Amino acid sequence: MAVLPAEINVVVSNELGDVAVTLIPLTNVTISAGSQGLPGPPGPSGPPAAALTAPAGVDITNVGTVVVLTTDGTLIPADPTNAAHAVLLLGMNLSTGSTDETIQYITVGEIAGMTDLSVGELYFVGLAGSVVLQSDLPVIGATWTRALGNPQSSTSFILDKQTPVML
Repeated sequence: MAVLPAEINVVVSNELGDVAVTLIPLTNVTISAGSQGLPGPPGPSGPPAAALTAPAGVDITNVGTVVVLTTDGTLIPADPTNAAHAVLLLGMNLSTGSTDETIQYITVGEIAGMTDLSVGELYFVGLAGSVVLQSDLPVIGATWTRALGNPQSSTSFILDKQTPVML
């Protein structure tokens, strides 16, 4: 059990200086700790960690497409044959959408719902926002490439992108 004192002295500081303040509770407050009750039920799932949103600049129909955020604020599939895409914010989409629809994407973290991934392999940016294995490099016509990350399973990918490499 804890009993708060009758007066609490504090110093409040701001750009004008320091001011001593005495706080006097209107009533005596007693705080006592009892035994903890049973835990409540888990809350609802929140949004994916670090999920961002932006409108699709073109139809984006597959979860896990490698996307870049263009200078006009829209997401389009990354294109390693376009050198300008090497310096744009790169991520992977968590949701799909038609042109101008808002979709979710991340720049680091987990993407679930992909297919046919090979666990233990390192994946890179491929044509039209695809992910390709290192053995499939270099992509024909590519001016840059970037390591993206590794799958946790055949359907779950961990995006942990590296610095782009100009070819």
